[in-house]
Amino acid sequence: MNPLLSLHQQARAETQFYDQIEIVSTFGSPQAEYAAIHKSCGMMDLPFRSVVELTGRDRHVFLNNLITQEVWSKSEKRGLTPGQTCYAFLLNLKGRVVLDLHVIELDDRTWLEVDTRLARMLAELLDKYVFSEQVRINLPEPGYHPIGLHGPGAQTILREEGVFETGRLIGREVVVWRNDPCGVPGYHILMRSEDAPMIWNHLQTRYSVEIEPGKRRLRPIGWAAFNTCRIEAGTPLFGIDFELAEPSVPGVREKPVSDDSTPKAQGVLPAETGLLDRAVSFTKGCYLGQEVVARMYARGQIARRLVGLKIENGMLPIAGEHVFDDQDNQIGAITSSTISPILSESAIALAILKKTAFRDRTTSPCPRRGGLKASQGGRFALLQSFISKEPVMIESPYRIKPGTRFKHNDFKPDDTGEFKDRKQAEVLSKQNLEKLHDLQEVLYAQAEHAVLIVLQAMDAGGKDGTIEHIFSGMNPQGCRVSSFKVPTPLEKAHDFLWRVHAQAPEKGMFVIFNRSHYESVLVERVKKLVPEEVWKKRYDHINHFEKLLADEGTTILKFYLCISKQEQAQRLQARLDNPRKHWKFNPADLEERKYWDDYMEAFEETLEKCSTDHAPWYVIPSDKKWYRNYLISDILLRTVQKLDPKFPKPTFDPLQYKVV
Repeated sequence: MNPLLSLHQQARAETQFYDQIEIVSTFGSPQAEYAAIHKSCGMMDLPFRSVVELTGRDRHVFLNNLITQEVWSKSEKRGLTPGQTCYAFLLNLKGRVVLDLHVIELDDRTWLEVDTRLARMLAELLDKYVFSEQVRINLPEPGYHPIGLHGPGAQTILREEGVFETGRLIGREVVVWRNDPCGVPGYHILMRSEDAPMIWNHLQTRYSVEIEPGKRRLRPIGWAAFNTCRIEAGTPLFGIDFELAEPSVPGVREKPVSDDSTPKAQGVLPAETGLLDRAVSFTKGCYLGQEVVARMYARGQIARRLVGLKIENGMLPIAGEHVFDDQDNQIGAITSSTISPILSESAIALAILKKTAFRDRTTSPCPRRGGLKASQGGRFALLQSFISKEPVMIESPYRIKPGTRFKHNDFKPDDTGEFKDRKQAEVLSKQNLEKLHDLQEVLYAQAEHAVLIVLQAMDAGGKDGTIEHIFSGMNPQGCRVSSFKVPTPLEKAHDFLWRVHAQAPEKGMFVIFNRSHYESVLVERVKKLVPEEVWKKRYDHINHFEKLLADEGTTILKFYLCISKQEQAQRLQARLDNPRKHWKFNPADLEERKYWDDYMEAFEETLEKCSTDHAPWYVIPSDKKWYRNYLISDILLRTVQKLDPKFPKPTFDPLQYKVV
């Protein structure tokens, strides 16, 4: 029973059914609700989401053996820390998605946040996989109820309520975690069901009053506005955009799938969802369906994939409608659709298309029937991709995943990974740089992609050394370094991103930021150069700025070169001891060193708030320079390889010309 349903009925909200669950469609003003998500904050009731609870000392190991993300480190013998979250799939033995879930780690238990329709099935299925492990699976009692806050103002509201510091809202215990299905900052709040009406009324009463005509800090929203925004953001929903697979039951033999691309197999493969990098770890080891996933990943080929479509004639397709190419071949099907205000009231849709359609960008798919038909004369409406370019991310244990926390105490700046000495790492680094040199030429010639590398570190952290080692082999014609020092009077007269945007890379270029726009939430925060209410807002501004760059074709890699305080002391002393390094020493560095703990706190919050799918932060252990160089060369190479740059095809026939 939804504890908020009576409140929605009193507000005369329009409702609809999500399967058998009654949810709010709109509170009467869908346009204003849509605007709240994009401009302020929309508060949404989420009765279609529930939690399954795991307790017991073996719960992390148990779960790690079943889902696609790593929740237990075998090398360090520890699971997620309180406050950490991750997104994952549960697959069957055929490698197909049974359901998706968010893992939320609390002090003494782990919650799995899932679709309400699947919660009981998940609990019963997991219970069947328990053998000798010390783990208990149940639906938590008392019941918990979620609401969501979506929009650029969501974080500010939660901070004003003190939720991030205490985990309590108006004195009631709550659990808050990050989820951004609408392409804007989003937070889910889980609370006891009996507390839900009080918390809902409190937030609405305090924040939904008009601050000026037509403007509110918060507005209740329904499914209609949420669904439009999540389709615009290219966020699929399982059970809506994807068919769910049957789970694998212990002790029941299944007929193996001989071909990964067989259309008869029920469900969807992780690589077909567009969520592979977010939901799947390729370093954690075995889990259900892992063999199929690893095989497809190694091949780099998929038979179909979810894409976004924009219908030029504005006619709204319906879910399930087939999509055809201009030769009248069926190439896919619509899964969700809506009218997008932000795209000039265009009709947009999510669709599953065959690889021949989404790989060949010169051929646009055309619909043939129903509402997609443009005229009786048989002219078909052209479909074009509207989803932003898929983030180019690679798997790395050093990447800070969105919604997770980074604590320096949990990190080893002197880590050297699998290497016992520097020789092997240096050989691999050299090989990586040689490959990067070749790829740079192709990327420069193609002039379709840009790469931005952001370097941040404490003084003596190794930014200059990284630039010298990693980028010295690149052609200067396609590579540029931009350093950001103390702002000039002209720069201070503008917003903090003004001087940064002008240095963003053009297509075909690599640009390295030696320090960056993050100085405005690090130095200016620690030294109190701006008030707290100013720098707190900048996290959202930075995320929006980086999303703009990513949407326009810039791949962003951000490296935090993490050194220990002891290593910094040795490097600063070396500058004093060696006359050839005196020029590097600045007495002000010793003054900055006094703020070490404050800087560590600032870095932790910065990485937590600003590591996104489109602009990830990588924490690079940098006490050992050779390992730092290897890691960055490896991450950079694999990222550029994933961009798959190609030399442009000539606009003439080379065989028709001869130099004499």
